[in-house]
Amino acid sequence: MGDQKEDYEIESHTMKHPLVILLCISKYEDDEYGPLPSVATDLKLLKSLWLDLFKYDENYVSVVNEIADKKGHLKKSAITKHLNNICAALQLGKYPKADGLIFIYSGHGEADDQNRNGIVSSDEKLMLIRDIQKKFDSKHCDFLKKKPKLFYMDCCRGEKEMKQKNIELVKGNDNVGQRYVNPLSDFYIHMATSQGYVAFCKSKKRRKLYDQCIIFMFKTSISKKENG
Repeated sequence: MGDQKEDYEIESHTMKHPLVILLCISKYEDDEYGPLPSVATDLKLLKSLWLDLFKYDENYVSVVNEIADKKGHLKKSAITKHLNNICAALQLGKYPKADGLIFIYSGHGEADDQNRNGIVSSDEKLMLIRDIQKKFDSKHCDFLKKKPKLFYMDCCRGEKEMKQKNIELVKGNDNVGQRYVNPLSDFYIHMATSQGYVAFCKSKKRRKLYDQCIIFMFKTSISKKENG
């Protein structure tokens, strides 16, 4: 295997002042992907969570939806440019207090022909999640190296539907064996559904449960003092 590199340790497992990126796509140009009106509501709730409830520094909450066109569309080129600008700003020290990253996405998603997961922009172009990750990894954004990066992705990952009888609560295993690390080792990606399945909705009105759970989690788990 050759010489082993030194152990890769995240600087801190506690984020007190992360940079928060919110991307919620509810409008799409064509009929292939239906509109998601509830996503617009989720965006309002997420903004209220950070800015109103937590009284979080608005300079550290980047709402990608603010660059939408007049029709409320977020095209792939615009999203890519915006994320690149955020990465550049991090490298230039414009977010000096950022001790991590929280990226929250809500909207349509699918897998490509190689079964790689991605999000769908308003112009119905696939943006691979791994490509978004790479923008913030240690090779492309040294400022965030060894700092936790949490991705919450509320989107489908395929066309299969999970049967209710197959959903069960299981207890995790805390045992950790030998590890190999790479530039993405300090990422934690939490998906709304399993590989190849659609995101679970509460009703036929496509009201998603994932963002509601995320909002509840933050409300009950994060103190105002830690984010003040």
